[in-house]
Formats: sequence, structure tokens, C-alpha cells
Amino acid sequence: TITSPNMRGVVNISLSDALKLTNVDNKKIPEQNNGILAFDISSSETLIEFTTSVPNEYGSVGDTGYIAIKEEIMYYTVEPDNKMTVIRSQAGTLADIDGLSAGDTIQICEWGIDKNIIDWFETFIDLSDIPSSYKDTVNWNALKAGGLSVYNLTRFIYKPKTIKDLLNELIVVGGLTVFVDVEEEKIKIDDVPVFDNPVKEFNLGDYQENTFSLKENYKKQVTRQSILWGNPDATNTDDANYKGFEVRSLIESADQNGYVNAGKEIKTDWLVNKDSIAAGIANREVQRYEVVPSNVSFETDARNIGELDNLRQMKIGAVFQFEIPTYIALNRD
Repeated sequence: TITSPNMRGVVNISLSDALKLTNVDNKKIPEQNNGILAFDISSSETLIEFTTSVPNEYGSVGDTGYIAIKEEIMYYTVEPDNKMTVIRSQAGTLADIDGLSAGDTIQICEWGIDKNIIDWFETFIDLSDIPSSYKDTVNWNALKAGGLSVYNLTRFIYKPKTIKDLLNELIVVGGLTVFVDVEEEKIKIDDVPVFDNPVKEFNLGDYQENTFSLKENYKKQVTRQSILWGNPDATNTDDANYKGFEVRSLIESADQNGYVNAGKEIKTDWLVNKDSIAAGIANREVQRYEVVPSNVSFETDARNIGELDNLRQMKIGAVFQFEIPTYIALNRD
């Protein structure tokens, strides 16, 4: 947005990247359905009748998918005259022995079985207000065939949830860096930081005198990480339904610094029967943050940055290497 000049001739320009469009009007997936059960059904009935004010809300005759009624997920096929045939108790859920009641909402699920994390990501982008031209299809496909090829995830999303939250969940699971390249107008996804190939190395001569600062951030240190995953029941999110795992760093031992700082517990519904990925997530957090992270700042001259081509590499998730001044290195514990 651009404002008109004020009395002093100042114009304000507000910019936002395409990912902001995932949060427009807090758009949710799946959208809330209006259809309801027309009659009570028992725990074993496989033909249901519904009423709805939205034409073809569940698709045309013959269309299939998954629905949730209360805490039960069912596989459905649309029949004529506002009816469905259903296969009960899907995605680890159980039919209520007391049956279901007329007026219960019939909610379509957004679902995928062993669907690659990139395909999930693309689905959510397609359902957002982001222009399809922002999809970096070539690079996304390379990730799907490469480092993210084992990230095939099963999920039945039965409660409407914001696209932004769903994308953030995928970012945690995959350890991804996601950003918008404003020049290419593409959404970039990186899966693994390349620490041994920094995009820029800064040496002592690159810093303006007395401007280099390094502050250790103990709040960011993670010496142990727990994760809950593997819930077989898509609608019951009690902790008791999940598997649990914790990784602890050797830094916690008495002959090291003995300092303990637990990362925020990760609880995910994306990893059904994906034990190795869950263990990898916990290990990744400890490996990245067991050594106390530091915040670095300094001033430098434009000549130390180089050509504008170098600036294009200075993006979110980029790796930099810094030579630490001796007076700072000597004062560190």
C-alpha cells in the first residue's frame, strides 16, 4: 500500500511478501461444511442421508472422499438423493456405540495417505490466495526426489485450521527454510543448510573498527528435545495416544558444562508410522542448538560485500562464516 504525501511530503510504502496471503482472512482448511445428518444412525449403518443448503457440497454422484462426524472418520461415496454410502471407523477412529444423531455436522476432511511433504505444501498454496505462479515447481520437484523423498506423510485434517498454521507444521517436520524470492517471484524451500559452504565469509578486515559484537543467547540453547508423534487415531489428541522420544546432548554431562535447557516439546500429527523421521527431528534440534547460539552484529563497508549478485545469496536460511576478533574469543567461556 502507498499513502498520499503528508504535509511534509512524506509517503509511506508498506510491503509484504506472498506468504502473507496464506493468512488473508485467516483462511482455513478444510472449509466449514453446512451439511448435517438427516436422521439418527446406529454404529453399524453404512447408508446415511443428509441435508444441506449448498449444492453438491460433498461432490457429484460417484465422488468419494473422507468425512468426519463428531469423532469418527468415514470413507464416503456420494449417492443420488442426498445419500452417501460409508465405510466406518477410518483413520484409527471408532464408531460411537450410541450411534450418531440427526443434526450432527458432516465435515469433509482434507486428507492424504503417504503424500510427500512437498505435495502437501503445494496443496496448501493452491488453496490459499497466493498466485500459482509463485510455485517454484522445478526446485520443489528436485527436493521431492532428493532429500525430502522419505517425507511421505499421512494426515486426515477434520477440523478447519488456518493455512498458515498447517504450513508452519510442515516447516517443523521437514526442518525447512521457506521464503519468497522477490526478484524471481517464487516461494523458495531449502531443506538442509549447507554449513561447509557459506555464501559469504567475513574476516577481521571486513569489520568497521569496534563494531563487532557477539552475545551468547542461552535461551536459544537446546540440550534436550522431546517429541510426541505416531498417534494412530486422527481425532483423539490425548497425549496418551502418542509415542514419546527424547534426545539429550552429552553437553549435559558433569564433565562438560552440565547445563540443561529443554527445547519446547514438539507434538505432531503428521508422523503416523514414521519413527525414524520423528527421531531425526529431535536429533536435529539438539545438534543445531546444543552449543549456545550467539547473536552477531557488526558494521561493514559495501566494498566488503561485493557485487549485487552476492546480495541475492543473502537470504533467510543462508549460512555465513565470521572470524571472531581475538579480544572476544578470549573472553568467552
